[in-house]
Amino acid sequence: MTDAVGAGAVDRKPVGLSGRDHERQVLDGLLAGARESRGGAVVLIGEAGSGKTALLDRCAAAADGSRLLRCTGVQSEAALPYAGLHMLLRGALDRAGGLPERQLRALRGAVALDDVPAGDRFLVGAATLGLLDELSEERPVVVLVDDAQWLDLETVDALLFAARRLGRGRVAMVFAAHEDSVVFDAAPGLPVLHLGPLTDAEGAALLVGRAPDLRADVSSRILGLAQGNPLALVELAGALTKAQRDGSEPLDAREIAVLPASWRVRRIFDERIRALPAPTRLLLTVAAADDTGDVALVLAAGERVGAAAGDLGPAEAADLVRVSGRRIAFRHPLARAAAYQGAVLVERAAAHRALAEAAPAAGDMGRRAWHLAVATVGYDEEVAAELERSAEQFRSRGGRAAVAAAYRRAARL
Repeated sequence: MTDAVGAGAVDRKPVGLSGRDHERQVLDGLLAGARESRGGAVVLIGEAGSGKTALLDRCAAAADGSRLLRCTGVQSEAALPYAGLHMLLRGALDRAGGLPERQLRALRGAVALDDVPAGDRFLVGAATLGLLDELSEERPVVVLVDDAQWLDLETVDALLFAARRLGRGRVAMVFAAHEDSVVFDAAPGLPVLHLGPLTDAEGAALLVGRAPDLRADVSSRILGLAQGNPLALVELAGALTKAQRDGSEPLDAREIAVLPASWRVRRIFDERIRALPAPTRLLLTVAAADDTGDVALVLAAGERVGAAAGDLGPAEAADLVRVSGRRIAFRHPLARAAAYQGAVLVERAAAHRALAEAAPAAGDMGRRAWHLAVATVGYDEEVAAELERSAEQFRSRGGRAAVAAAYRRAARL
């Protein structure tokens, strides 16, 4: 993920690292320890835009030679059992053959959609640890989890089980979660780094590096608006016109000082998305409603709402998403939030319905049921029945929270 494209001469380097010396030292030590068979894990906690994603990107760049496993939690699918684990480990199951049979069955049941699940959460956690150890025998493994507060509870259990037991393995795990996260802010046995606001000096240094042509009084105004939030500093500076940067034109009064910095950045993303062609906005809504990051699935669903593959181009040019191989990723969680929450109800419903129609091709009936449920306004007996059938599937996979959520939603339908 990269910085947003702003007006004028704002640099497009990774954002949010200025002033994070302590955090960088801890993460560098974590990665170095994994290379030396001293596995470990750490949790990054902070508000939106505080630099968590940028620190994860830095870890990914520093993981050269290591096996990188990465996923992002998505709020709309937080009730799907093992959805996060499926994203994280589905490409590594070919290395699970060395696990004990019961653990292998449990892990394949959680991650491989075509297998009969074993439904034992302890075994899934043990198998997750075992698979990471298996992978690390070949080379160090770096596991990066962004927006961890939106992971399903079953994935959280499995990953925390593994994180607390890395010991002498060559595995490093980094979780990034919002400051309101309860589970990860108090994860027993794991060190937690709280990313507070940058100092004025650190913020000024960041602005000098990204927008060197800012006049001093303009820089001071941006520092005040950003409230020490690194992403807000870069995005607010990037949203200025040339005349605003050199002080010949006043700053836009739309930036209301009482708004939190993260909301100011959201408004910038909102405006950038509103400027896109309608098919591109619809495709972004589909991508934001999806948690798999599978570009083929997103495009297949996009066709159902009238968007084509070429409609991704304007979103990439606006630096809202990046497509790499078979994966599509938003440049920042706030961009995803703007793409989803900025759409009207009928557009969100259409996106979920399109994903539901495309999901069976991927063999994932659980996701189909959830997308149908989210897309349904009012009562629908058929969707309720499909959700009930999925609840029983979730039960067999050990997803107790998902079972309860599915039956609650089915009752409302």
